[in-house]
Amino acid sequence: MDKKFFIGAFYGPTAPMQINDVELGVVHTTKDFATDEYYKMIADLGIRTITYIENDYNKNPKGVIRDLELAEKYGIELYILDTGITGDMTKEQLNERIAAYKNYSSFAGIHVIDEPTTDDYMKHKINRRIQKYYSVMQLLANNGIKAYMNMLPYLHFMGSKSAYRKMYDKYIEFCKTPLISFDRYVFDGGYQFKDWPIRSFFTNLEIAKEYSLKAGIPFCPFVQAGSQWNDEQKHFKSEPYYPTERQIFWQINCCILWGAKGIQYFPLIQPLWFAYGEGSDMDYGRNGIIGANGVPTMWYSAVKRSVSWIKKVENILIDCEPIEVLAKGRYPEKYSGNHNQNDDIISNITISDENYGTFIGAFNYKNDKRVYVVLNANHNAAAKIKIDLKKVYLTTTITENTSRVKEMTDTKEFELTAGEAAMIIVG
Repeated sequence: MDKKFFIGAFYGPTAPMQINDVELGVVHTTKDFATDEYYKMIADLGIRTITYIENDYNKNPKGVIRDLELAEKYGIELYILDTGITGDMTKEQLNERIAAYKNYSSFAGIHVIDEPTTDDYMKHKINRRIQKYYSVMQLLANNGIKAYMNMLPYLHFMGSKSAYRKMYDKYIEFCKTPLISFDRYVFDGGYQFKDWPIRSFFTNLEIAKEYSLKAGIPFCPFVQAGSQWNDEQKHFKSEPYYPTERQIFWQINCCILWGAKGIQYFPLIQPLWFAYGEGSDMDYGRNGIIGANGVPTMWYSAVKRSVSWIKKVENILIDCEPIEVLAKGRYPEKYSGNHNQNDDIISNITISDENYGTFIGAFNYKNDKRVYVVLNANHNAAAKIKIDLKKVYLTTTITENTSRVKEMTDTKEFELTAGEAAMIIVG
């Protein structure tokens, strides 16, 4: 992987499509997003890679070439869909198949499958068994082509934790994936950190971190741009929008301090049916960085600011090796299961908010330095966090709104906005 964060987004800009609205008995035509205007808009966000566009080279080769040309013009990479690639191909057949697009600088690789299942995990989805994709994943990997496969999250109602881990075993052993990708949309349903369902968010981070370190490949979780998904393509009345911008930062910062080396956003472009409102109403603002009507949503500026934060610290994070996550506060300790509050450098943590407190990610850094990422775990309000070090160290501090600050000190004090993280380099 390059020495920079993987900054991706799923559901990219498509040419006009016909969408059959079964409930209303009408056919919608989607907006034309395969234009300079929208690729520039995506590039301005700071998105580096689009991991899925609903455009299959096997059915629309000219359209996919157009996507690659536009992406190349704006410095974006694409994982393209090509269902004409099969696992029984020879190397020569594969090279012939991809000859028309493999040399575009915008070609990142092949999108193979989103959310495969197993006999024990989401077993009712029998047509999406992960073993169906082993051969094509291996064919691509063995020929130097990156193959993208996004995994389901762990949620107890989909299957047991042991079944989920067995799926990860197969994912790592047989799929030769270049990165670990999964989608756990933590604020679905308007849940907040204090609510029990968010506990599984940390389980997912722990499992991804474990397999990432074991396999020596980065993990790059998804973050939600809005919510109120609509895979069933039904019409319903919108709820007040969620998550907030600071909740987006909170989720990204949690992923970072658990050791993520990339972030993906969903959805980049709002699928038209994700906008179906009550009756014939359309709600173009409840999800998507760019609405299905082509207008940037409230998530556009939020994502742009979060990408700026990632880029500010990525050159450090890429060289960080995760050690552990310290936790202090009722919710951080309860829901993550982490209870350590000191290590060989930190002697004490003082928090102003006993409920939300803090997570602190500890990392080994180059030249025998230590990096800490200190999170205000309250995604709704500012909080103060004080860290006492065991002796005086040379420290470098970076926050969202400040440049690097160097000082010799044995104490670091922060007043962080909701969901904000600060980085400290020690040594």
